[in-house]
Amino acid sequence: MPLPSAQADLGFSDASRQWMITAYVLAFGSLLPLGGRLGDAFGRKAMFIVGLLGFAIASAAGGAAPNNIVLAVVGITDGLTLLHNSAESDKPRLSVPSTIVGSAAIFGLVFGSAKAQTDGWGSAVTLTPLITGGVLLAGFVVLQKVVRHPLIPLRMVADRNRGAAYLTHFLANAAVFALFLFLTYYFQRVLGYSPIMTGVAFLPMMVAIAVVATLTQGVLLRHLTMRVIVAAGLIASGAGAAMLAQADAGSPYAAWVLPGLVLVGTGIGSAAVVAVAVGQMGVEPRDAGTAGALNNVSQQLGSAIGVALISTLVATATSHYLTRLGSTAVGGATVHGFTIGYWWAAGIFWAAAVLCSAPIRGGTRSITRPASPSRSTRSSAD
Repeated sequence: MPLPSAQADLGFSDASRQWMITAYVLAFGSLLPLGGRLGDAFGRKAMFIVGLLGFAIASAAGGAAPNNIVLAVVGITDGLTLLHNSAESDKPRLSVPSTIVGSAAIFGLVFGSAKAQTDGWGSAVTLTPLITGGVLLAGFVVLQKVVRHPLIPLRMVADRNRGAAYLTHFLANAAVFALFLFLTYYFQRVLGYSPIMTGVAFLPMMVAIAVVATLTQGVLLRHLTMRVIVAAGLIASGAGAAMLAQADAGSPYAAWVLPGLVLVGTGIGSAAVVAVAVGQMGVEPRDAGTAGALNNVSQQLGSAIGVALISTLVATATSHYLTRLGSTAVGGATVHGFTIGYWWAAGIFWAAAVLCSAPIRGGTRSITRPASPSRSTRSSAD
């Protein structure tokens, strides 16, 4: 909510504003798998307390940041401290090579995606970390097959249901975090809302998420399969993003934005609850922290890459609009860019409805108890 005000006070450009999100996610997303494994190995309560203390200190430093560079560093520190995943008697060991390679792969992919907006997708500073991250990610997968104590056992992601859950988190967050960013600027720069009014404007979406998530857990899962709920939720969120794309500088809040936010919240509230549940299904107790970390890392990667990618498309659309109509059309160019961003978010939601629901096994309805090793192996091979 305070990002536009922070941008004005600290004087960083539109192209740099995504780094306030990306800097945080670089650390958070890169080290979440390690955090989950540390929780499994050394106790989740201890890791949670350490993370909270570090986050509080870093947040206080962020409030006193004199410029965007310091603010970005604080974001990285916040991400480093949120490694917060009851230790099991069968403690897994940490694999240092897996930790280094996996963290570096995620860092490269996120950093390269973020640099695309300022330097372009064809620049060396964008392509180098993207290619390096991709190669390291492939190496990480191979490493998990050969090391005795993998950071992320491949059985965790080989299961169709869990793989679909992680993909749901990734794609849904890619779209919804881009919506958050553009709507924040739309509310404050186009409609002239204060940060407090911007928060109030987002409330209907938050209420919809809370209400629908509760209904999904208590009612929908009794009558519908998880596959149906995920597909319907993501389709609804896409419809909400499409409604947001109809809003212009003169549109009343209740005309397009309010119903659009409610639809997005309705879809996220149902699909996300199911994705979290599916992501934990059949997981052995000793891997619970890793499963939770994978749920989170897919969300963080999705949000970082989604914001970076869609921000690049928005910036390009805005620039082309100004080139065509001149510098006097700044307001129209801004709204046009946001509209393009909303449509891309809608497309991601709708694509996710197909890609994420299809792998979920038919008839999957609720959380099951953790599977035995033999059952887990058979499930992963299915």
